[in-house]
Amino acid sequence: MFLRTNASRAVSQLSDFVDSGFLDNERPKIPGGSWTIESLKIKSTEDLQKIWYTIIKEKNKLNTMQRHYTQHQEKLGAMPAPSRVNLLMKSLENIGKVLRERHDIATQRAQEMFEKRRKQGMYRYPPGPHEPPQQHTSVLVVTLEAKPFVDSVKEVFADKSVFEQHKGIVKIDICLPPDVLKQKEKAHEAFEEWFHAKRAFEDYRKYNDFDSACDNLAIEIAPGEFSTGERARDIPVPPPMSSREPPVDVLKRLEWEGLLPLERSVIQLGYFPNITSVPPEPPGERPTHPDEIKGPWEISIEFDTANRADIVCNQSQITDIDGHRVLSMKVKPADLDHSYVSLPNYEIADQREKAYKQWKENSPLLTEWKDDYKRPFARPLIDIISYNYNNKIDYAEREARMMGQNLWEPPVPIDYTCGKSYQAPRWISERDQWDADVPRFPMELESY
Repeated sequence: MFLRTNASRAVSQLSDFVDSGFLDNERPKIPGGSWTIESLKIKSTEDLQKIWYTIIKEKNKLNTMQRHYTQHQEKLGAMPAPSRVNLLMKSLENIGKVLRERHDIATQRAQEMFEKRRKQGMYRYPPGPHEPPQQHTSVLVVTLEAKPFVDSVKEVFADKSVFEQHKGIVKIDICLPPDVLKQKEKAHEAFEEWFHAKRAFEDYRKYNDFDSACDNLAIEIAPGEFSTGERARDIPVPPPMSSREPPVDVLKRLEWEGLLPLERSVIQLGYFPNITSVPPEPPGERPTHPDEIKGPWEISIEFDTANRADIVCNQSQITDIDGHRVLSMKVKPADLDHSYVSLPNYEIADQREKAYKQWKENSPLLTEWKDDYKRPFARPLIDIISYNYNNKIDYAEREARMMGQNLWEPPVPIDYTCGKSYQAPRWISERDQWDADVPRFPMELESY
């Protein structure tokens, strides 16, 4: 009979105190696991919310435990089963996938239902908040000789049978007609022109009625001839002499250019330009000031019922509002040709969204911003300058010609892609800020 040795007997005794997996270098099995997508799909939304809340609490506990083990690692050692955090994160990710899938299915069903009802003619307007349709309201246009208060208009045209605060009135617009606005603009221009002409005439004639000590001085009109009995301001002054032109001969012209500026100029003593200039003409009659044009004013009152405007226009005997006489009162015809009838806004938005999704599916790696297209199509600095600027004209001179202001502000946007920016889709929006990788100005990297 085969008998055990001492060594084999020791190993068999060690297995009674140590896990066999440890001796075979196997990791212990952790009970439990993450929630799978198949098990979550059969749960209701309320159950998913409860599971989500429970997992969040367990995740916070494990994070707190992991932080505690990290701070006291020398005393406590490693945290037991740190993979539990990964299981919880996987469960949260699966719950999010299930909820997003349900949301997409519900959205698709709602869109199909809406399209079906729209084709049947049940909807005339897109879902969401919008102004009341024109066929459900009526508009009354009242013309007054002056501008009234909004509260007075609302008090006059309010429906007393309505107990709400709006009193059957949707909107009140008070504005000037286009012809009155043009009349006010013309009156403003005429009054400004008359005012400046009047100010210039008054400034020119301001000191004519005052005597001066210089009026009694003797003025030498010619050598040896003095004025007798006339005031100085009444003596006519000859017109100014013109400056001498340079000679045509080359030698004389060089001599003339060598003279000092004072030697080349013509000096005429006693010449005052304000005396020899033509006096301003007196302004005419004062035109009408634009603020004196009080009206007429148009008031558009929109009621919440289709027949309220006709009832008010036919039955009411309104002659004045706030003391201003009513000139006319008429009902504005309904505008049934609404923009939603020909091409609904939601259809345009749907087309853009479909085009955007199709573009993202065809080219998922392309960027969504126009400025980011500069990076794949970027060109060297010398190519950017040669493409955006003419070689015959210097950079600074071109800037000064086109702008006339700052030499370092580009008059036209610089195309860093050298004609390749057209590959960006049209519906991609532009950024307000410039990219840091691409210089804003073509000469920015050079030093002066």
